Amino acid sequence: MGTSPCVLIALFSACWITNVIHSLPLTTTPDCSTGLTVHLGEIDEGYTGDIEIIPSVPDGGLELNLELCPQCSEFLEFISSFTNATLRTKKPLDTEAFRETAGVVSYQINCTSSRVENGRTLIVRDLNDNAPVFEKEEYRANVSETSPVGEIVVQVKAVDADFSPAHNHITYSIQPPSQTFEASGSGQILLKERLNYTIASQYNFTAKAQDDAGNFSQTQVIINIIDQLRPEFEYNPYEASVPENQVSLPSIALPLPQSTNSVTSDVLNYTSLFWLPLYILDLLFYQVGPVLEVLPAPIQANPSEESNYTIIYSISEVSPSDYQNNFNVDQVTGVIRVVTELDFEEIKDNINISVKASLEIDSTRTANTLVMY
Repeated sequence: MGTSPCVLIALFSACWITNVIHSLPLTTTPDCSTGLTVHLGEIDEGYTGDIEIIPSVPDGGLELNLELCPQCSEFLEFISSFTNATLRTKKPLDTEAFRETAGVVSYQINCTSSRVENGRTLIVRDLNDNAPVFEKEEYRANVSETSPVGEIVVQVKAVDADFSPAHNHITYSIQPPSQTFEASGSGQILLKERLNYTIASQYNFTAKAQDDAGNFSQTQVIINIIDQLRPEFEYNPYEASVPENQVSLPSIALPLPQSTNSVTSDVLNYTSLFWLPLYILDLLFYQVGPVLEVLPAPIQANPSEESNYTIIYSISEVSPSDYQNNFNVDQVTGVIRVVTELDFEEIKDNINISVKASLEIDSTRTANTLVMY
């Protein structure tokens, strides 16, 4: 059975009426007997002027009820006389003010004598008229140079006052594009490559927030890199001492033939006279002497960030310079030895030994301390 043309016309008409957008102002007549709800249509935000005109005011008059839209009092005013009434704007309509009701403005025109309510609704369409705005004018962060790639170094955030998701979607970026950092869709600034304090100790760039219409704002981002691989001495200065004219003769850690007769010496601490020539060579060429007793603790420097990086120790200066060759330092342990005999009768002042600790993988990372002898 075919569909009646009247039914088709009725269906089409109903659909057309549902989507009709009235041109404001709309002329209405309140029903003071049973009440009448009227949808005024849709209007773009920013509209100013008359919204509803009532050419005939019933006996007893009319009044505006904004209980359903308290914020409407900021935007609407109702002017009524004995003969006619007009609802108009006090300032441009702003969808953001009606965010909680999805842009729908609801109010009532009530008959004063009968207390009958006449409902009204108006949809204020959101326009993309706002640019995203950052919550801060500047973002700062301190980041360790040992941070792994992909780590979040700082979170930036912008807010778009436009109501609809189509207008408040934000895309973040870094300007100019960076090889070291990148921005995620949520405003996280991520690390793209490993940091090196000796290459750059600070990064300055602009973070940009832009909506789909091209409206944007910018903020400054400053990233300070923490030098966490540079060695640090536990103390500065240290105090050192060694008994006067005492020379510690070393033992040479070499295997001995099983058939060798053992000879004990309280002075040389060697297990065989067979090794005496080696001892003499060691004394003449290496001149390893007593270890300085250092307080408040043994000399030690470590990177401020725990790691397996190797520290290399060296003596950079001895003052007075006459004693420059009297000391050496073990490159690995930091132990200082007296390598030529000292006579306190010849020493007029303290001897200051400047010790430097360098990172093996980067000799520019150094720390210095003073050992007062």
